[in-house]
Amino acid sequence: MAGAEKKAAVLLLVRQLLARQEGDANGKSTHPLPETYEELGDGAFLYRILSRISPETFPDALEIAEQAPSSRQNWVVRKGNLVALVKHMDDYAHQFLGAPDTLNLMLTIRPADIATAPALSGELKAPLTYDIGVDRLMELTDIFLVMVVLSGDPVVLQALKSLPHADQLALSNAAKACITKYALRPRRRHETPTLGDSAASSQYRSVTRRRGDASSHAGIRSALAADEAAFTQEIARLRRELEDANAKVVELDAKLHLTLSEKQEWESKYKKLLAEAELGRTAAAGEDHLRQLLAKKEAVVQKLTATIEENHKRISAFKEATAAQETALGSFKRKLRRTEEELMKKNVERREALDKLSVVEESLAAQRKTQTELERQLEEVRTELALSKAECSTGVDHAEVCSNRSFGSVNSMDRVVQLENELDEARSQKEAAERLLHVLQRQVASLPTEEFKSSAALDALKAQLRQVEKEKGDLRSQLAATIAKLEYAQSNRRRRGSASAIDSETESLLAGGKVRGREGESLPEQDATDVVGQHPRPCGNQDGMCRERTLLGSTLLLLGYRNLMLQQRAMLTNSGAFTVSAEEAESRSGDVRTTGSFLTRHRHEVEQGLLASVLNRGG
Repeated sequence: MAGAEKKAAVLLLVRQLLARQEGDANGKSTHPLPETYEELGDGAFLYRILSRISPETFPDALEIAEQAPSSRQNWVVRKGNLVALVKHMDDYAHQFLGAPDTLNLMLTIRPADIATAPALSGELKAPLTYDIGVDRLMELTDIFLVMVVLSGDPVVLQALKSLPHADQLALSNAAKACITKYALRPRRRHETPTLGDSAASSQYRSVTRRRGDASSHAGIRSALAADEAAFTQEIARLRRELEDANAKVVELDAKLHLTLSEKQEWESKYKKLLAEAELGRTAAAGEDHLRQLLAKKEAVVQKLTATIEENHKRISAFKEATAAQETALGSFKRKLRRTEEELMKKNVERREALDKLSVVEESLAAQRKTQTELERQLEEVRTELALSKAECSTGVDHAEVCSNRSFGSVNSMDRVVQLENELDEARSQKEAAERLLHVLQRQVASLPTEEFKSSAALDALKAQLRQVEKEKGDLRSQLAATIAKLEYAQSNRRRRGSASAIDSETESLLAGGKVRGREGESLPEQDATDVVGQHPRPCGNQDGMCRERTLLGSTLLLLGYRNLMLQQRAMLTNSGAFTVSAEEAESRSGDVRTTGSFLTRHRHEVEQGLLASVLNRGG
């Protein structure tokens, strides 16, 4: 702990002295100051301070001050500085501090140990406590402290007074220990005797001693004269020898000064060479650094070149992908245009389907109107049946009845056969219309449901068709009830004594009417003719007129029912397959201008003929 305090105090004192001796007007040093105690090991800072105290003893201060800090890192330069410092300190100790002749600081401090110490050469960051070089440096700083303290310089005294008390105490103890150790004592300047003065004083002491001896032999006067002559000669000889010795000393001193100057010159040259070598190493290191930078630059350029090539490849790939995307986009646009065209076609088909639906609705309205007309005609037929029953009781002559029966039977059967043929043709047209309806349904179903919303129209059409089927069933039930009433009336007539041939003919006709009403089947024209021809046609009583009127009524109902079915089928095919132009209607019937289908016009003709016949016969 005491060693650390002493190091800190010595470092602080050195900094204070350098700042005061080399400071500017503001008190700041123009040269760099030591930061650590180990930096004092190069000897430059201590030499600069001692050269201010005794310039004649430390003459190499300017040369050491011109050294670069980097060159002091070389142990050779550091050793040269320390050797010069210790040598001049040894001279100063013997001249001004009264050092004994046995004291040799070159052997005591050993500058080579300080210069080669690892703790001072920068190999280790922290100083080694027991290292030899550090111990030698502490001895050097102790002697330096004694020299600056005993010099009596006012700058040193002011620097010492400015230090803290603890540092002053540590420095005082170190100086006392060093003075005691090396037997040093302060001596004034210019008090050191020269070599000639010391020789003269020694000769004077020897002569005085001899004179004392001669005076003690006062009795021998003659011997004194001989001795005086001998002494005079001896003094002359000694003076000549002294002059020769002084000449040799001067010569040797001149040679010494010449040798020292040559040595200093060679040392300065050597130091310059070391500095140049250091600069060369620095330049070589700079060149190596530049080579490394160039190598790094080349590596960076290669990396950048590779990156640029990779980016070019990516850009080309992106361009190819963009071209492919543009091609795909063009094909997609073409597909979109085709889709738009197809959508326009679908819209046209939708409008056509809607037009057809409107036509179907109109046909349905016409069918309902026809149904109403058929119901009215059914009521009229019922009225005629009631009238015919009333006329049956009045009686008519036999010839007239026979003529009426034969006319009605033949005319009605021909019409029935013709209607059967037309019904077969209508069935074939119905199948074609159903196929067309299925095609239309598929087309409507393929249309976009969200845009066109055709399901509502189809549902409405299906509801109308179900209503028509229901009305058809009602008509069928009404026809069956009418036929049942006719059978009941004929059975009553048979119980009254009507002919068996008439009954069998009536039953066959009624059975044929049931089959035509319920199943919609048609008999061939030859079979109908055979059936008519198998039964006899008696004309004996008034029942023939009733039977003929009954047959006429049932035929009228059958024709109305079949016409209703054909109208329904024509409505499903959009009334396209069964529409007849006005020119065809005029060509087929020049007098009748009735509009509608062929079966409708034919039904009107049959009804008018039958009604006219019945009314004429009844009247």
